[in-house]
Amino acid sequence: AAKKKAQVDFDQISEAIQSDSTTLQEIVGATTPRNDTLEGLVDYIVEFAEEYLAPTGIDLLLELPADIPDHSVPSDKRHQILLVVKEALNNIVKHAGAGQVQIRVALEKDNLRIVITDNGSGFQSENVSRTSNGLVNMRQRMESIGGRAHIDSQPGSGTAITLTARL
Repeated sequence: AAKKKAQVDFDQISEAIQSDSTTLQEIVGATTPRNDTLEGLVDYIVEFAEEYLAPTGIDLLLELPADIPDHSVPSDKRHQILLVVKEALNNIVKHAGAGQVQIRVALEKDNLRIVITDNGSGFQSENVSRTSNGLVNMRQRMESIGGRAHIDSQPGSGTAITLTARL
């Protein structure tokens, strides 16, 4: 029994280390000077989504602005946005049963809008979104940078997560 307990603990530690190293990679990527622009942020989101979804078999569709202005984005804002995108993709992979994810990036005046939609199973958003730590964290992270996260989902209709942040 002691061996089995030790194995479980090792597995939990291993999972935590993998999770922490991913977070560390994101932090390094988000704070790299070449990524301190809006274009760098968008490129990083696309690269992360492609790499994260590649082994899952989930198709990724991208809708990006043709022209991205040379706009600086502070590292704390970049970091929070990246963590929210990661959480959204993680939820889709773990819970949605989706075959397709679309990421749309739009620039509206001084606002960045990122919409992540999936064609998965969806959920009753008014019931889950207030109690799910992941969804609550996404909202809090966006609010911490003066932004907003809106989650729209219904059973059988997939999910749309809209992130807005002032530039």
